[in-house]
Parts: sequence; structure tokens; C-alpha cells
Amino acid sequence: MPADVRLLSQRGEDLGQRLTAAVTDAFADGAGPLLVIGTDAPTLTGDRLSAAFTAREHHDVALGPALDGGYYLIGLRALHTSLFALDPDVWSTERVCAATRALADGEGMSMGMLRPLRDLDTPEDAAALLTDPALPPPIAALLQPKERP
Repeated sequence: MPADVRLLSQRGEDLGQRLTAAVTDAFADGAGPLLVIGTDAPTLTGDRLSAAFTAREHHDVALGPALDGGYYLIGLRALHTSLFALDPDVWSTERVCAATRALADGEGMSMGMLRPLRDLDTPEDAAALLTDPALPPPIAALLQPKERP
């Protein structure tokens, strides 16, 4: 592992608490501003990450909405853990992105919205991603339906 990489254990009961702990640790280590990305957005490209960095430079928050109502990326210029203070029942629903935007609006934060992406949560997502030309071939190979004997 590279010397400048630090692994942290997840802490918290729900995704909001885990995100709060992760960004708090990152900012405490001097890593901010930062982007937090999901691991289930296989078409997230370097160009989209560059757009997120640019949006984050001009806004308090950059948000990459997922097509299912969640988000695949959140960028923070400063430690805004209040954005993760969603009711635990909201996490992993189609209301996450809208609820996060409402929290940011309520606190007067400016928000740069990125282009939506499909994340990979369901077999239907996998089938839809297989038609996306941005899907990397190694991931496409993994998502191909297997023939049954």
C-alpha cells in the first residue's frame, strides 16, 4: 500500500453516521476539500470526477445524483456533516438526493449539481448498464448474464 494511503474502519449504525465519521476523519487529517464517491457507479469517469472537482470549487457542495434518487458522489469544500443527518429510514431510498438538497438549501449552502448516473443496485441496473457505452469492458464482462446448464 502506498505510504500516503490511510485506511480507516467504518463507524456508525447507518450510512449517514458512517459518512459523517469518514468525512470528519478526512478533514481532521487535513484532506479537505474532498469528494466522497460510491463504489457502485461503474460509469463514473475521470471527466466526471474533474467536473465534480470544478463544481466543488465554485459551490459549498457538489452532488452527483443517481438515477434511482440517491447520489453517487458528494463533494465538500468544508466539513458539512449536517448533510448526512437524514433519518435512517431515508438512506437507500429514492428520497436521499432530494433530502440532502433540502438540508443544504435549509443551511444556505450553494450546490453544484452534476449529471446523473446509474448506480448498480439491482439486476435491472446491471441490464441497463450493459447498454451504456461508458461501462468499462471488464465490468461489462462481469455483469453478463450467465448461461444456466
